Amino acid sequence: MIDQTILQYKILEKLGEGGMGEVYKAQDTKLDRLVALKFLPSSTTATEADKARFIQEAKAASALNHTNVCTIYDIQEYEDPQGTKKLFIVMEFVDGETLRAKKNLSVKQVLEIGAQAAEGLAAAHEKGIVHRDIKPENIMLRKDGRVQIMDFGLAKLYAGTEASRLTKAGTTMGTVGYMSPEQVQGQDVDHRTDIFSLGVVLYELLAGESPFKGVHETAIIYEIVNVDPPPIATVKADISPELDQLILECLEKEKDERFQSAKELARGLRKLKRGSTGSRASKMFSAGTATIKTGAQRDTATNLSGPLVYEDVPLKKLVRNVVYNRPILWATIGLFFLSTAFLFFLFLSKKSAGNSTGTMSFAASLEPPPGKQFTFTANGFEGVHLAVSPDGSMLAFVGQDSAGKQSLWVRQLNSLSAQELNGTEGAYFPFWSYDSKYIGYFAGGSLKKILASGGPSVTICKATDARGGSWNQNDMIVFEPEEATGIFAVSASGGEPKEITKLDSAKGERTQRWPCFLPDGQHFIFYSRVPGTSTQDLDAIYAASLDGKEVRRLFTSHSNAVYADKNILYVQDQTLMAQPFDPDNLKLTGAAVPIEEHVRFSQTYNCGIFAASRNGVLVYQGGNTTNGERFSWYSRDGKQEKTFGKPDDYRQADLSPDGTRIAVTIYDNNGRNFDIWLYDINRKIYSRFTFSPSPDRYPLWSHDGKWVAFASDREKGGTDLFMKSASGLGNPIQLTFTGRFKAAVGWSPDNKELSYAQLNSDTKADVYLVAVPQRPDTEIAKPMTLLNSQFDEVGMSFSPDDKWAVYTTNESGQYQLYVSPFPNMLAGKWQLSGNPINGNTICIWSTNGRGVYYVSAANKVMYTEVNPHGSEFEIGKTIALFDIPYGGKAQFVGMTKDEQRFLFIVPVQNGEESPLTLVTNWDRRLKQGKD
Repeated sequence: MIDQTILQYKILEKLGEGGMGEVYKAQDTKLDRLVALKFLPSSTTATEADKARFIQEAKAASALNHTNVCTIYDIQEYEDPQGTKKLFIVMEFVDGETLRAKKNLSVKQVLEIGAQAAEGLAAAHEKGIVHRDIKPENIMLRKDGRVQIMDFGLAKLYAGTEASRLTKAGTTMGTVGYMSPEQVQGQDVDHRTDIFSLGVVLYELLAGESPFKGVHETAIIYEIVNVDPPPIATVKADISPELDQLILECLEKEKDERFQSAKELARGLRKLKRGSTGSRASKMFSAGTATIKTGAQRDTATNLSGPLVYEDVPLKKLVRNVVYNRPILWATIGLFFLSTAFLFFLFLSKKSAGNSTGTMSFAASLEPPPGKQFTFTANGFEGVHLAVSPDGSMLAFVGQDSAGKQSLWVRQLNSLSAQELNGTEGAYFPFWSYDSKYIGYFAGGSLKKILASGGPSVTICKATDARGGSWNQNDMIVFEPEEATGIFAVSASGGEPKEITKLDSAKGERTQRWPCFLPDGQHFIFYSRVPGTSTQDLDAIYAASLDGKEVRRLFTSHSNAVYADKNILYVQDQTLMAQPFDPDNLKLTGAAVPIEEHVRFSQTYNCGIFAASRNGVLVYQGGNTTNGERFSWYSRDGKQEKTFGKPDDYRQADLSPDGTRIAVTIYDNNGRNFDIWLYDINRKIYSRFTFSPSPDRYPLWSHDGKWVAFASDREKGGTDLFMKSASGLGNPIQLTFTGRFKAAVGWSPDNKELSYAQLNSDTKADVYLVAVPQRPDTEIAKPMTLLNSQFDEVGMSFSPDDKWAVYTTNESGQYQLYVSPFPNMLAGKWQLSGNPINGNTICIWSTNGRGVYYVSAANKVMYTEVNPHGSEFEIGKTIALFDIPYGGKAQFVGMTKDEQRFLFIVPVQNGEESPLTLVTNWDRRLKQGKD
């Protein structure tokens, strides 16, 4: 739409987009002024009643004339090139930044912003208008310091006006995280819902974090309705009690308990600004965690009991009086940890002596080894990979060093140190043998085992992308070998795995994972997931048998499950639950009981970060899930320059030829679907590019930047290739029709042909070429086979002069890069890489065609000089530029035309990883209840 003129408005640039439409900067050619045009989605005005409602509400909003409210000038209708009529609002153009973009504001600045926003809301409320979507993105800070509230497109008339009859009752609109309790529950709202939302905004500005910290939307909504946010002073010490109380009053669950008018709130904020905004108390020392609680206190807090409990809380309460005496401080800390180890030794002794319940219950923190950290995994898994031995004496976990090396560690729980198991590089998702002697784990595309005491690692079978395993007393292992399969069984001594449960395609079941054996060793439980149903009841825990004859649904769950002492443990809204269960009859025997709160949960993997033994030992990781991925620029010498973009679950990505936009696949945890988004690097704007309920993945820009090719399951029969205009306009054009999985790998320089890799059942991955239609109505030509053999051929990229093609194959037994003339691929072949390469690497030609960039199997960015001339192809020296960041976990996306900046998707890590929490006799209270 850029440079188009609609009515008297000439479109200059796109400012942003969201759920309520797209916003453009425009020139009003009649009145010679800059304006903002907001084009509304068709769904907003789908019917005449919808249109009448919106126009009425827009008229009411246009009547607002206040210095802190963005003025609405007009509302018009526009017919786009596809013939769809869209309403658009003409608004005042505000030259400034949204509140979301502002960082490190002082308390005084926050008070001024809050006061101006409250005064703007007061003006709207006086005219009977509720905004209903107050959030940082809708509060603009002008360059002259004025605050203006944007986007009254969600405004709702109230107070019994005649127009209010046109507003749909019970409609839930707004942004989760900023909505009031009555708003998220679909109840009637009034002006006090805006006061709640503004309170959330001010809390975030002052505390640096949200008052509601749920991992996903359902959890956030639960906290908004049920959980009181902690005082801001608990995370920022220099907040005055008066300011803390004012913000918390805005966040009261009941409307009648909040400020009753925005004018009253503005007055309170200005009064605080005139007075002292800092706390008169001095900052207190805070480092580490440790305290002691009695068994009664522990029982009240977490439903556990016992005569003595150690539990972690801020250490400042324990060492405040000795902070300036370092010998006393360190002696105190050392005594605590030694005491913890001694008590655990006594606990284990009583267990081994035949005391099944023990007389002690305590909790303690477990830190990673010195110089190491608990591992994270890219592609959406957040938290520690851990497993407690069945006898409760050892913990296996995955740790990594500063270079990103990832390996398996074992810690005796009555010891203060852990030992690394050599030869376990790349380990993930460990589990124990029934006798606590071996550890099973996954690494390098295989299921492996190793003695807990150390020794050689033994490969059991192939497992390319596993999701958990379990080991019974008969040395049988059940596991999921790949992301989207049923459960398989294999002997711990090795052999061919056998599929014992199958996915139910009729109900759309996509994965069965996280198996766990029951006591008889013949039955096990596992988690089943159905895509797109994160808020429905199709996800569940099932019980099955090794012979495959019995599969029984037990209960709805969105989490992995572990059997322990006649209970199934699982996570629900970050709370660890115990569901009573009879393993002999495979039946539930009572209501689920909460065990521990704030247990970390990976929503992408549907995995709670916890493990339990057979004798009452529980280990879990607490804290909120904040990991994911972002984008990052690196220089040619491997130095990180800038990290940008919102943290999210990024998968595949491609950098546009001009280096200004990124096409990226993002996995939606709630909808459980893959969609492609375009990110404008300079303007920091995300635009959704595909909208299919089926997965859309593997985006690839054309060389002219006008098209994006991608793979999609949107047509029945499998995955095919599509292309869509990079402007976002028009429907995707289908390029292939085989239904076999494929991904685009290279556009020809003239953008007339597209190469792609396709998985074939007989020849593995092969490479094909399809002609790109020059007009949407052009008939699609049949693809041409470029590379077809008994080996994998993938990753083809064309030279700038369109005479050569570089590709990847494993015909030598390892993945290597080769180059051949194009299109006659059989006329010659030269091996370009000297050492093995990463089989998933992208290959990028230098701008002048004299070199190729790629990633080696050793996770290094490589550059090989080339000199093509005539029918010959000379290969020069190869240079290792720098290591792939984050120990090889970053994903190489592309580079700028000057070949000086390299783009990666990098994992996001918490500033401080939460330690593990060890709890003994977690089941004590449950057993006492049964007695």
